[in-house]
Amino acid sequence: MKCKWLAIIFLTTMSTLTFAEDSQEYVPTEHITKWKGDPYLGSIDVMIQDNSGVIQARIETDDLVLVSLTADQLENYMGLFTDPEAVSKYKDGQPWPESKVQRAVEKWVERWEENRDPFSAFAIFEKKKGGFVGHIALGHGTRYGQSELAFLFKPAFHHLRYATQAVTAILKGYVPRLIENQSLVNLDNSHVDPSPLRSIHATGHFDDTFSGQAMIRSGMVIAEEDIFWGAQRFHYLIRVDQILCE
Repeated sequence: MKCKWLAIIFLTTMSTLTFAEDSQEYVPTEHITKWKGDPYLGSIDVMIQDNSGVIQARIETDDLVLVSLTADQLENYMGLFTDPEAVSKYKDGQPWPESKVQRAVEKWVERWEENRDPFSAFAIFEKKKGGFVGHIALGHGTRYGQSELAFLFKPAFHHLRYATQAVTAILKGYVPRLIENQSLVNLDNSHVDPSPLRSIHATGHFDDTFSGQAMIRSGMVIAEEDIFWGAQRFHYLIRVDQILCE
């Protein structure tokens, strides 16, 4: 009954996604899903603390540690987002100027440390070696009740199934805790009003099998595809009721 109730809430609050029409022939979704691989079934440990208005979060999987982003990770983020190989299929595929990286880090840190907003970015580290490997954000969206998922890994860590662990940790570990804490998504968002979380959305370049398969393994599905940022992109979606009812 609870799952059916959540599904009804989702359907009555979500707008239908609209996509740009384009005459070009799309790459089929099977391009991503045919060899999706196995899901991550290991441990997920989540810790969220709210100390004097500063939210701190830490998530551990078998191989990774995800920690709420702090300003002392700026150098790592500079190296990641200015790396042409790392960002080749991220958004428009162009390396970010250092000024843009700094603004993004400041925004994500501000959410954790000033706005008490848990929809922000995590820096990702290897659990055993402790080295920085990437970034993942469960952030603000442009639809009522929707959060936008995005992640980026250093190229050397693209074939270790780390992305699958990180995405699964966010969806199956972190999201249920946010629902339990009644955290609202899209605080201080100029596009939509704050609301309970209903769904998580992400996009991926049609040829980004690394990211796409990580999301499919974690339970997201390809809802649609369209053309933006100069290329065909798949839209990935998962509803909160689907996560909670597993």
